[in-house]
Amino acid sequence: MLYGPTYEEQTWMPREKSWRNLRGMRAFPPGAASTGVRHAQRAEVFRAALEQSEQLFRAAEMVGPETRPMLLFYGLSQAGRALAAASPELPAAEAGRQPWQLKGHGIETIPQGPLKDITVTPPKTPNPHGATSFDGVAQALGCEGLPRRGARLGDLWAALPDTRYVPLEDAPPYPALYVQTQSPYAPPLRSGWSTVDLSGCPQSLADITDKSVQEQRISEFLSHYPTLDGWRFQPPDGAGRPDTSHTTPGSLPKTLYVPRHPNPHTPVESLLATPYRGGIHYLLPAIPGNRKPLHPLLIWWGVLYGLASVARYEPQNWSKSINIDKKSDRTANAIEHLLEMALSAIPELITRELHRLLG
Repeated sequence: MLYGPTYEEQTWMPREKSWRNLRGMRAFPPGAASTGVRHAQRAEVFRAALEQSEQLFRAAEMVGPETRPMLLFYGLSQAGRALAAASPELPAAEAGRQPWQLKGHGIETIPQGPLKDITVTPPKTPNPHGATSFDGVAQALGCEGLPRRGARLGDLWAALPDTRYVPLEDAPPYPALYVQTQSPYAPPLRSGWSTVDLSGCPQSLADITDKSVQEQRISEFLSHYPTLDGWRFQPPDGAGRPDTSHTTPGSLPKTLYVPRHPNPHTPVESLLATPYRGGIHYLLPAIPGNRKPLHPLLIWWGVLYGLASVARYEPQNWSKSINIDKKSDRTANAIEHLLEMALSAIPELITRELHRLLG
């Protein structure tokens, strides 16, 4: 049980500050929406979409879980339009179309069955009118979108760092992992390797008593985290610590070794993990069918779309899902927690991506 803010929470940007930063950008749009006649249309869309996004998020603050996912999803969708208008990754014109002007959701789902098993998929037929919202935002962020088979809502949920302490499932197989590395300013190991400790791991890994079986299971587990490249249990020259096992609850029971960057002042976590709120890095799993993890904004997109679809098209089932008094069911509490986190996490992530365009 957590009674005070965690270290991660202390680094988060308050949502009022995120919106103040975003409002400040509207007079000086970044990237391809920067002021000038050539960018006038993109600047107009950037400003209008950000205003709509903020109003939808403000409205979401005032309602309960019955309707909050719908407001949050459309607030994120409008923020995605602002991001696309500002992104130089989306060209001004292509075959008579404007790829930065997004059309349609770009993802689909059948909102039936257990919440964790609902699958969010790309559309079966391409949009003839241009880039869809989901794929356009993925292109604007410079990353891949959903695999053709789609993604299970439970897997997307577990990949959000905000859900680590209030999960949807009892033991998600591949959750977001907090990365703790040797300080870049500490003396490097003489072999040129650095240590990495991971927390948020399934307890089942620590419960294995046979060392060889445990290392085999850890290797299989980490194969789902493709950005953790080149890791070893010991450096090749044997210059590591003699015993890297530990029993910290929730942590990977082995300290790992990864190659250091040629520049010793380059933080190891920036090479291996995904930056999230407050600049803290997390190791995110790849969705089955993808080579790399989804961008956190796209994970939020998939989760909120799935929840909004259930709330909108299956209101009777949604009412059951958010029943906080339902015996022996953690679903409602997990939903409430996730929707509360979205109110501040998404504006902060949008702020960071738009600041990146400012250089």
